[in-house]
Amino acid sequence: MDQASTPFPEPYAEAARRPVSVLAVASFASSLFGAPGAVVGAVLGVLALRRIDRRGLRGKAFAWTGIAVSALWLALLVGLVVAYESASGTVVTGHL
Repeated sequence: MDQASTPFPEPYAEAARRPVSVLAVASFASSLFGAPGAVVGAVLGVLALRRIDRRGLRGKAFAWTGIAVSALWLALLVGLVVAYESASGTVVTGHL
């Protein structure tokens, strides 16, 4: 096997040569840092998906995973706030 040939069929070899989106990897990495990173991860994930489609980059899985993990962190944060507020005993009525 010479250096020019690859063990993959040509369409796969070309796809393997495309660079990975840095924004997609940053989205995934920042989403792992809890609630503060979740907002950044979600925004970077959406931006990465747009760039991946426009520039033909790889990394859609990183971007979608960053968005999904960010959504889980934000859902957990909202659930904790709702649980805290309901357990605090504060009653909110419509009267002023």
